[in-house]
Order: sequence, then structure tokens, then C-alpha cells
Amino acid sequence: MIHAVAVVAGGFVAGIATQPRAASAGDWHRVGPPPSDRLEAQAPPAPVAAAPRTETGALPVRRRHRDFEYGITAYAGKSATSNFTSLFYAPWNVEFEDTHLLAVAGSKRLGTIWWDIDVDAELNAAKRFGDDGAWEFAGTVFFRYDHFPWNDTVYTTVGIGVGPSYATHVSETEKVKAGNGDKGSKLLNAFIPELTLADPDLPELAYVFRIHHRSGIFGLIDGVSGGSNFISFGTRVRF
Repeated sequence: MIHAVAVVAGGFVAGIATQPRAASAGDWHRVGPPPSDRLEAQAPPAPVAAAPRTETGALPVRRRHRDFEYGITAYAGKSATSNFTSLFYAPWNVEFEDTHLLAVAGSKRLGTIWWDIDVDAELNAAKRFGDDGAWEFAGTVFFRYDHFPWNDTVYTTVGIGVGPSYATHVSETEKVKAGNGDKGSKLLNAFIPELTLADPDLPELAYVFRIHHRSGIFGLIDGVSGGSNFISFGTRVRF
């Protein structure tokens, strides 16, 4: 009898020990996420991916016009009767005549020379309209420079083209300005100052401003001292 009572009492005590105990007002208990969750929440954010670099470790450089071997330029202009030099020191006095020019030119990159100047060879064909209907053909060498501090905003180049120019006939303007007895010359020298502007992210497509000038190099060619000037605007595509 005593043995049976002891067995029942032992089971009763064991059952109480296995039941969850309600927390009293003075007990300590954990509040918040499990430790593993807390550690994940405090982990530092993933690092931001760095800009891609070249094989040498340097940041990539924007493309420039020299990164393209060939170019095609199309432009149109209007004949200015003013002297060539006055177009630079007094452009507000420029006067025009009713002669227009349409031209297309193809160029090929030749290389780079001192002071980081790029060199292109260009073949140019142009047709005049209005008071003059001559054709012009020129072969020029262009020297271009593009190191300007604002190139990240507007990619800019300046250049000068020099080479022989042949016209199918001499215009009245060229005869008057020739200085060789109003004869002029079909073969003269092309001298073409140029400015281009482009989106820095798209240097292969540029807006072109040119002064399409031909003359006798201060009388060296057939005694011609003056010539023709076409104030011209166009576009260039490089590839």
C-alpha cells in the first residue's frame, strides 16, 4: 500500500516539473528577435560595385575623334565678299553675295604628331550655286587639336586644313579679289579653319563650322593674293 502511494506521488511530481512555468512579475525574460536574427539585422550593407577599370587598373577614358579611322563630312555655305582676315577680327562687318556652296568630304586618319595634334587626309568635292556654278575639288591635310578643359561638357576640336584646290572656272568674286589683273586662277590653295562640337558620349557625331577658303597664298600661286570665302555649317560622322 505504501509502495503504491509513493509511485503515484512520484508521477504527479514529475508531471508538474515538465509543465511550462508562467513568468512572474519579478522574472527576467528575453524580448526581441532571436540572437541569429539580431546579428543579421546589424550586418553592414553590401559594398557598392566600383566602376569598371581597364587592364592597367585605370578608369576608362572617354572616346575621342582619334578613336575612329574614317570620317564623312557634309556642309553648306554662303559666299562672303569680305576679306578672309576680316572674318576673324571684324566678323560683325561680314557681307554676303548670292552664291552658295554644297560640299561633301571624306577623311582618313594618318596619325598624331607633336603636341598631341591629330592629322587627317581629306578629299573634298563642292558645287557652287547662284551667281556662280563652278565645281571645286580639293585634297587637304587637316591638323586637329582637342585637349580642352570643358570636353566633359562639350567635346570640342579645332583644326586647319591645307592643300591644293581646283575650280572648273574662276568666279567673278575671285577675279575681283585676285590682285593679278582680274584673271584669278583655277588652281589655288585651300585653307580651311574648322571648329567641331559634339556630345562627349558621342564624339563620332559632330556639328561642324568651317570657313571654306581658297586663295593664292599671298601671291605665290599665279600672283593671286585674294580668293573666295564660304561661311559653312554641317555635320560629320566618324567610323
